Amino acid sequence: QGARVLLVDKGTAGQAGTTSNAASDWMAFGAAIGHVDPRDNPREHWMDILVKDGLVCKPELARLIAFQAPERLLELETWGVAFDKMPDGRFVQVLSDGARFARACGRGAETGAVIVATLLQRAKWLGVAFAPDVAVLDLLVQEGPSRAVMGAIAINLADREPLGVLCPAIILATGGAGAIYSLNAFPPGMTGDGYAIALRAGVPLVNMEFIQ
Repeated sequence: QGARVLLVDKGTAGQAGTTSNAASDWMAFGAAIGHVDPRDNPREHWMDILVKDGLVCKPELARLIAFQAPERLLELETWGVAFDKMPDGRFVQVLSDGARFARACGRGAETGAVIVATLLQRAKWLGVAFAPDVAVLDLLVQEGPSRAVMGAIAINLADREPLGVLCPAIILATGGAGAIYSLNAFPPGMTGDGYAIALRAGVPLVNMEFIQ
C-alpha cells in the first residue's frame, strides 16, 4: 500500500527463529473451514480458544484470529503454500490440542518452514528490504500523550556497527524468551529482546507466564 518496508532479523530470514526451526511432528494452521467436520465454524474455533485459555486471552483478539483464519489459509495457498489435501481437494484437517473439531491444516513437520519460505518469496516480490544479522536494541519514542514511535536503534552483529532507522511504525514479531531458562528447546537468539524494548517504550506485557 505504498509503504517502504525493512525486515530486520538477528539471523538470516527464513533460517533463524522458532517457526523455521520447530520440530513438532505435526505443526498446523488452525482454520475452521469444516472440511472434515461440517459442524465446525469460526465461532466454534473462537469458543475453543476462550475455553482452552481459561478466559485469560483478550476475547476480541481471539475472535479476530478465529474468524480470519479461513481467509488467511486460502491466501497462503494462493501464494504457493501446498497444505496436505484429500483426493477430492478438501484440506486434511486433524484434531489439535483444545479443539472439539478437526481443524488443523498443515504439511506435517514442514508446515512452519513452507509457510516462512512462501512469505519470504512474497515479501521479496513486494519489494521488502532485508537487513540480516542485525539486532534491534531499542525503539526511538517521541515523548508525549501518544508516545509515538519514531524509529529504532540497532547494531550490525557482524561488525558491531550501530545502525539507526527512522520510521513511523514498527511491528515487533520476535520469537519469545526461551533462553531465560538454562534448559530449553528454543533455537539460539530467543532472548526476549522484543519484550524488553516494547516494555521500555511503554507497552504493557500480558500473560507472560505462558511459555511455549
